[in-house]
Amino acid sequence: MKNGLRAKIELCSTTRQARIDSLKLIAAQLKAVGIEAIPNNVSAADIFIEFNDGTKDSACALTHSNFDVAEHAFGVSVDPIGNYQTYDSKFFEPSGGNDAQVSDPDLDAALEKVKGTVDFVEVKHAMATFQKIYIEKVVEIPLYFRKEVEVVSPKLGNFFANPTSAGPTWNAVDWYVKA
Repeated sequence: MKNGLRAKIELCSTTRQARIDSLKLIAAQLKAVGIEAIPNNVSAADIFIEFNDGTKDSACALTHSNFDVAEHAFGVSVDPIGNYQTYDSKFFEPSGGNDAQVSDPDLDAALEKVKGTVDFVEVKHAMATFQKIYIEKVVEIPLYFRKEVEVVSPKLGNFFANPTSAGPTWNAVDWYVKA
């Protein structure tokens, strides 16, 4: 409690058992430090409702930023520009996918540099800046990273695992069958 105001937040996620269990665990951990957390598990259709189908009152709707904390899976783009519409402040709904309404001028500037060049060195430096800000300002708290496991015949040449969760065929054009 601070200045008579009690800390109370809503935790949103889907109704999968793992999500129900994790919200209960998070709520218990927050309670231990004096924060009341109310788990709210809704259907995947509700949490991921399209902007035009939901309202500001739709429970836990990511597109309407109707949540305090939302736990959900998120795919990582192989291309650095994939972060642009997710974190740049120009892309609050209904104009894009910045559902958490992240708004930081330094983060925006780093993403604009990524968007504005094809120079790999500049992209690398801009992404390093983006990642530093992302971590320092705690834009999100990743709970885990899914490890992709691919089983491939030794006859397949030039197969390399995808560094994202987008699937194993990202470089299929380079595959060949070994003699």
